[in-house]
Amino acid sequence: MKIRTDFVTNSSSSSFVVALTLQLSDGISVAISSHEESGDFNAMGCSFVAKDPTGQTIASGDCDPVEYCMTEMEIFDPDEIPYEVNEVIGVGATAVNLIKISSAKNITTLVAAITKPFGLDSYFTDDEDEEDEDYEEDYEDENAAEIISELKERFNTMVDDCGSVLAEHLAKASDLKSATVSMEFSGRGEFLADPDEILGHIFDWRQKDEIVDILSVDDEETLEKLRNLKYLKNFSDEALSTLVDFWNNCDCTPVVCNVTQTLREDGKIDLAITWE
Repeated sequence: MKIRTDFVTNSSSSSFVVALTLQLSDGISVAISSHEESGDFNAMGCSFVAKDPTGQTIASGDCDPVEYCMTEMEIFDPDEIPYEVNEVIGVGATAVNLIKISSAKNITTLVAAITKPFGLDSYFTDDEDEEDEDYEEDYEDENAAEIISELKERFNTMVDDCGSVLAEHLAKASDLKSATVSMEFSGRGEFLADPDEILGHIFDWRQKDEIVDILSVDDEETLEKLRNLKYLKNFSDEALSTLVDFWNNCDCTPVVCNVTQTLREDGKIDLAITWE
């Protein structure tokens, strides 16, 4: 769940929301999502929900520092949330695409490809010196230790529950029937995501730089150069054309941009990008 936190202000802010939705062969659907806010304050969170074929929720979890502070601690002003919370609890996705999911050959690599972008393949652990039993007293805000402890537990529980659902209902790679990644970029002012940053969220930054280098040269071989990139081999021709069209025609930073990646039955990835 994403709580609207960019209150009325004239300053700059940006919002990045991404969701990966999976449909499994036994009718189970799994949605993993995250959001990131920048500007008046910085925040991020992630969640997952699994539903049976009737639409009933069979498992869910979330880790959202702002939501927790508002609902459980009654801290309604984001500026009053202990700064240590956002420093310690950094969860959420940065770059998410269907490349590794579409090319996974076994269940181990498939599950890793599903959960890794959202950080759900790891745990929060206390790595402080075990002999320093008073380290919590170093927090400037007396609520910080309690909030951080609860959020770590929520995240770890979410990891376990999501892993259990995938282990029970995703026995082999062919059990994944469809997958969709939806992204929304929005905001105002100087923190808005430009085309370069948007491509950085679709791909990892190294891939993005290579793709941008190709897109930045206007010639007849652009599509062929993109096809020759190994990690784009599963992208459909239409998807590659969409990349070219977006780069060539989105000539200013969009106020809103929506990106959708869809895994087809033939293993190819389609891509749609709209902006305004």
